[in-house]
Amino acid sequence: MNRNIFLDQVKGLLILLVIIGHIAIGNLSDNPLRAVIYFFHIPLFLAITGYFVKQSFIEQPIKQILLKYLHRLIIPFIIAFLFFTYFNFQSTISFEPFFSSILYPFYHLWYVPAIILYTFYLKFIELLNKYEFKIAKILTLLFFVVIAILFETYGQWKVNQIEWLFYLGDKRFYYFFIYFYFGYILKEISFSKNYIILALLSFIFGIILYGISDEIIKGVVKVTANLALIYLVLSLATRIIVQKDNLLSRIGQISLPLYLWHVLPLLILQAMPWNKILYYKVSLVVFPLFCCIVMFLENKNRYLDRYFYGRV
Repeated sequence: MNRNIFLDQVKGLLILLVIIGHIAIGNLSDNPLRAVIYFFHIPLFLAITGYFVKQSFIEQPIKQILLKYLHRLIIPFIIAFLFFTYFNFQSTISFEPFFSSILYPFYHLWYVPAIILYTFYLKFIELLNKYEFKIAKILTLLFFVVIAILFETYGQWKVNQIEWLFYLGDKRFYYFFIYFYFGYILKEISFSKNYIILALLSFIFGIILYGISDEIIKGVVKVTANLALIYLVLSLATRIIVQKDNLLSRIGQISLPLYLWHVLPLLILQAMPWNKILYYKVSLVVFPLFCCIVMFLENKNRYLDRYFYGRV
């Protein structure tokens, strides 16, 4: 199967939005740009990741799945995890912060373990499918839908005040799964024009309702709007044929090292004692340069390829 360059372009755009969202200063309620980016960028990114997961891969033994992920995800993640965790807790000699960083990886690092966990959730659901445990499958998916709505409504930090919920770890390990799963099942579906129109309307009305809704309704419309957007983007992927790589698709193809390491220049910049305007001006230079360096270094050294880019 030929590589879908259009989806590489979408991934490239999304990883740039991730970086911009992290550069932007202020809470989501204070910064409209961050609020817009955070509304959809991770659900769509996870759906595209799920879209590329093959059923034949899911059906392999757990050991084989982990071995295939070892160089693609696990080793680059462990290196980034150790680096950021050390610098985050270098002034602390206690084991407790390190244990907490496993349950709640530093800042952005939750994404890679979430992908691995989602793969095993998929494996469990496919086993239910295989043995025709339809009720169990429906209840499992319903569980993930409900927790997606709850956490999109309330966020994980409020519920962590309940002790046993804290020890479940980062809640994004659970409530984003429904987007990953939706991307996974859509690759087997023929996109209907009627459903595309319905998805477009659902997305538009979801955005409108999100702005005027309160409490649990906000979670429902956010999940609905994101599922609709995922349907629209993946339906476009079956219609738009891009023949050649461009800058955006190249960025999408190296999204892993960009995601894992863009926080390093970010932390350095945010530690500097300059005002907000100067911070943004310097960021406009530093992060394009960072992306160019990551693109340039690809395939230049086998150790970098293996441990930084996740390539064998």
